[in-house]
Amino acid sequence: MRRATSPDADPAARLLFALRRCARAAVLVAGPACSSASDEPAPPPPAPAIAPAPAPAAVPAADDAPSIRIEGDDEFVVWTGEALALLRRKAPEWNARVESSLTTIKSISRGSGVVVWSQTYLAAEETVHCPGYPREQQLAWYASSIVHDATHVELYRGGRPHSGKDAEVACLNAQRAALDLISPETSLSAYVQGLIDGADDAANQYWETVDRHW
Repeated sequence: MRRATSPDADPAARLLFALRRCARAAVLVAGPACSSASDEPAPPPPAPAIAPAPAPAAVPAADDAPSIRIEGDDEFVVWTGEALALLRRKAPEWNARVESSLTTIKSISRGSGVVVWSQTYLAAEETVHCPGYPREQQLAWYASSIVHDATHVELYRGGRPHSGKDAEVACLNAQRAALDLISPETSLSAYVQGLIDGADDAANQYWETVDRHW
């Protein structure tokens, strides 16, 4: 990937320059410590699947999935509702897959992840709000993270490997596809594509991080 020669030329160039620099500096572990000249950090890494406990005797069919329950304070409930509404408006196919894969989205302080057997997305503050970015980009990032973790559940329910590098790449591809539909700002899609392209680099393997601040 060619590095921008003059990141101060305009805001978009500064953001792309920061994302590329962060990817090379293992931002997937460092998180907000890596920032651009405009003080915008790279988005938090996606949330990996949580290692499963024994699966229930029967997994309900996707058609039987209830409406998604949102657990958290009022602000979290409203913000999550906006993220889901964004998917319904701009990415209805991805929204349908989210609704068939997740039963609950729950607010936690840190350590985002998805409990595949209970179809519960645990969303931490940094993932939910993507600090340092404009509101529209924060909402798009959060919505795309919901798609990412719903895909982990989709893999699990389909009897396919739902964790590890190949699963993360599949979920990142889903997240990238959703971002392309819901966000006019291409830097977020470019960031996710960088994670896909660098999946073989141990420095980029965020799913191996046990103590996740995001």
